[in-house]
Amino acid sequence: MNKFLERALNKTDKMSKEQLIDILLSLKGHYDLMENVFDSLFHGIIIVDMDLKVLSANRVVNKIFLGKRKELVGSLLWDIIDDQDISNFIETIIFKDVKYDSKEFSIDRSGNRYDYRVVVNPLIIEKKISGHMILFEDITEAKKRDNKLVMAEKLASMTTLTASVAHEIKNPLGAVSIYIQLIQKALNEEKKDIEHDSNNLKLKKCEKIEGYIDIINEEVDRLNSIVLDFLFAVKPIDIHKDRVYIDTLIDEVVGLVKYEFNEKNIDILVNYESSLPFVDIDYNSIKQCLLNILINAKGAIGENGQVNIDVYMSDGYLNIDIEDNGVGIKKENLAKIFEPYFSTKDTGSGLGLTIVYKIVKEHNGDIKVNSKLGEGSIFTIILPVIRDNKLFIGDGDNKYCENKDVDDIDGENSE
Repeated sequence: MNKFLERALNKTDKMSKEQLIDILLSLKGHYDLMENVFDSLFHGIIIVDMDLKVLSANRVVNKIFLGKRKELVGSLLWDIIDDQDISNFIETIIFKDVKYDSKEFSIDRSGNRYDYRVVVNPLIIEKKISGHMILFEDITEAKKRDNKLVMAEKLASMTTLTASVAHEIKNPLGAVSIYIQLIQKALNEEKKDIEHDSNNLKLKKCEKIEGYIDIINEEVDRLNSIVLDFLFAVKPIDIHKDRVYIDTLIDEVVGLVKYEFNEKNIDILVNYESSLPFVDIDYNSIKQCLLNILINAKGAIGENGQVNIDVYMSDGYLNIDIEDNGVGIKKENLAKIFEPYFSTKDTGSGLGLTIVYKIVKEHNGDIKVNSKLGEGSIFTIILPVIRDNKLFIGDGDNKYCENKDVDDIDGENSE
């Protein structure tokens, strides 16, 4: 195209009006093609001159920074990029003679989190740097896939290690529990022999020892509970699915926790979209998921707050939003909350949300979380639904769809 233009420019004085119009139309067609290609790119691109005035920007930039394209060209770069971390990175590359580089950033838009790799490159014209090109590569889905892969690897490694360790702990715990019962029996017999004398020193010692034994029993039970959590988190889940109305399950869960929530002055509000379809789930497993999330919500709120549960259909899936107005989760912790043993609390095994994640995945579902520090969190459980005796695994643009007879699935699960 450049050679064609050079030849045409050298002959303009010899061209007719019609020939000039043909060249202009050809140039316009070429320009339109390049503009369409530019706008069709999946990633955002901003081109600026040496004064950081925008020479061009594609449509994706509008979506990233919620702008209007007609206002971008001629604007200063800093009037478009409203994320301080990204601005600081670009400024460091351009003004502090740092090697051109890339860096990953997270951007919150309308309650959703997006991940971008920002790349700054020089704009070279006639072998001179005449400006800069900033590329915003959307790596959101890639990060999700990587996180899921890392999560799967961690669960796999945890399975081997924790299962063996948990069994090794559980066996001596059983022995300790048996011998504590024998000690209690011996103490009770000793007390019968001396209980007629209330001032007897032996009686007081027995009662003191009983107090110690009660503490030991409590700690043994707590340790045993942790071991059971470990084993549940690592062993294959025995799923027995049934066709369930989700409102029946949620109403039961809310009934279980409402008294505990009332003591902390925490309200629970539930909203169901009309005409919700059946879900094909293991009743007790999903019940455990909801309980774990609600217990976390109570802990995040402390006292005097509210939890909203919204149940609705989206992209062929049943969505359960559990929203609290608690302390929220730090941005750097959001990617870790489903990891084994991760916890920001002083107590607990750090397996509650790991178990939730595992159960939801066993149901061909997904779980997402959005949170803002100081404002609260929203956990969304996403489950396939049943329509016309078929299990639909989603029908949205970015989801796969599988039609299987529910009766066949039940048969598979029962094998």
